[in-house]
Amino acid sequence: MNDQNFGYNRPSYDAEKLNRPAIFSLVMSIASLLCCTVWYAGILGSIISIVAGVFGLTNRHPTGKDAAIAGVTIGAVGLILSIITAGFMIFLTRS
Repeated sequence: MNDQNFGYNRPSYDAEKLNRPAIFSLVMSIASLLCCTVWYAGILGSIISIVAGVFGLTNRHPTGKDAAIAGVTIGAVGLILSIITAGFMIFLTRS
């Protein structure tokens, strides 16, 4: 097939300009939010996502800053929910 654009231009894709820590932070924060009922997995995933999100915010590439902010925010919510779940589980086992 020949290299015709058929009336539209494809966006350029440069893998070196991706903000990988921001994307990793977003993925880990969603996973930790889904795993917050298993409190130790949720706490670990949330901490990892918050740290990766901070690295994503301080990255030299301007792309993906919104993913890093979302990763830190969702990671913080996941951390709070995991801590609440851990406290509830401890309360139930002590009673």
